[in-house]
Amino acid sequence: MNKKLIIILLIIVSLFGVIGAYQWFQKYQHQKNIQRIADSLKGHDDRPQVERDFENYKLNGIVEFNNRQFANAVQQFMTALALKPEDIEARLFVISTYKRSGSFDLAEEFLTNSLKILPQNPELLTQLGYVYLDWGKLEKAKEVFQKLVDSNIDPLEGYDGLAEVEIKNKDYDKAVQYFRNAKPFRDELINQIREKEKVSRSFYRFASLLKETGHSELAGALLQRILKLDPFEIDAYVDLAQIYEYMKAKDKALKYYNEFIQIATPLHQDKIDFAKQRIEALQQNDFLPPPPVIPLK
Repeated sequence: MNKKLIIILLIIVSLFGVIGAYQWFQKYQHQKNIQRIADSLKGHDDRPQVERDFENYKLNGIVEFNNRQFANAVQQFMTALALKPEDIEARLFVISTYKRSGSFDLAEEFLTNSLKILPQNPELLTQLGYVYLDWGKLEKAKEVFQKLVDSNIDPLEGYDGLAEVEIKNKDYDKAVQYFRNAKPFRDELINQIREKEKVSRSFYRFASLLKETGHSELAGALLQRILKLDPFEIDAYVDLAQIYEYMKAKDKALKYYNEFIQIATPLHQDKIDFAKQRIEALQQNDFLPPPPVIPLK
């Protein structure tokens, strides 16, 4: 990002706050991508043709993905990967597309083949673990996450994944222990700007466990910390709103539901609908009941 853009972004932040600046920046990036394609069509793009074609196919895939046209998205991403097989982002989009359409078998096959091209890649291994987790193949998920820890490929994602497996098994004490094991690795990354999203996601998983087991105050404090660390961990807004519902803090619950709706994308449509339903319910003073407390060691 050049200095001029940084100055403009700082001015936007001071005028509209972080969320407003983020929305402005997203529009800027979108316009820049459109301009890049337009320049390419006009012959103003001096990149190699293969690079331009790759970028265009990937951008088309992202548009289809955001519009939930998953079959079209996969086709665009696969065409892009034929031009640039080593691109991780395009591969991660293919995996997300398969997962969102419930095609876990295709996601597993694609990841297995991807790891032949990019062996030991931490992002691909992590995604393989979560494919197995969402698919209900908990033992296979555990094997992958344990490999991330034992081989020191990505211990933070490994411990978090192992905790998620134990949450599925309803063994909350084991899950808490794995989250504690992950703490030194979170601490190591927390001050690295490029890793803040990863750290906030790790905190979010722990907060979700605390919320699910009825420890609302602890979960709420952790969710507040997450949003200070990364204001765009958007799932945290809905969870925090629910916690304030449990506490019957109507104004705060409404605040976080509305902030979520402002920054959510079409990919979060189910949660957007949920947030709107809860806003209507809260207007009638209809609060969500808190979950029962499950003691944790």
